[in-house]
Amino acid sequence: MVAEAGLDINLHNRGVAGFVADELLSCLDECVLALRPSRLIINIGTNDLNDPATTNDVLVARYDRILVAVERALPGIDVTMLAYYPVNPDVAVDEGIRQCLAARTNERLCSANGAVRALAARHGARFVDLNAPLLDDRGRLRAEYTMEGMHLNEAGYRAILPAFLDLLRG
Repeated sequence: MVAEAGLDINLHNRGVAGFVADELLSCLDECVLALRPSRLIINIGTNDLNDPATTNDVLVARYDRILVAVERALPGIDVTMLAYYPVNPDVAVDEGIRQCLAARTNERLCSANGAVRALAARHGARFVDLNAPLLDDRGRLRAEYTMEGMHLNEAGYRAILPAFLDLLRG
């Protein structure tokens, strides 16, 4: 989608399905640091919230370890932290997804976003929330923008693409 928009940048997507923050930390050298990027746009920890025992404090501590490691290895890196995307349990039909969404509620995501926003401020990073076009009238992920209530489909990514491109440009 970035190439379609005519943006000529070197972009690496290191999103790994199911990853939690500690898994990213364990392979941070290969996934991020070896690339020596000048900018990092990061969204990690959503899957941590599938576990009801993961409090905001636990989540932020895990995320903080990643940011400290990045800043230590790449001084001066420009970091942007993205808000967690909303969910919509009403469209989930798979029992495994339903169980995840019993813990990963929009209320919990909103609270976690507040904690991540505060973490970004402590690290001098930007916090960007791209979610406005994704929300339905009840504050959930629009049904037409998801495959199963939790992940964005192509239409969902296209809905946030203009804001994401602006982020990449500036």
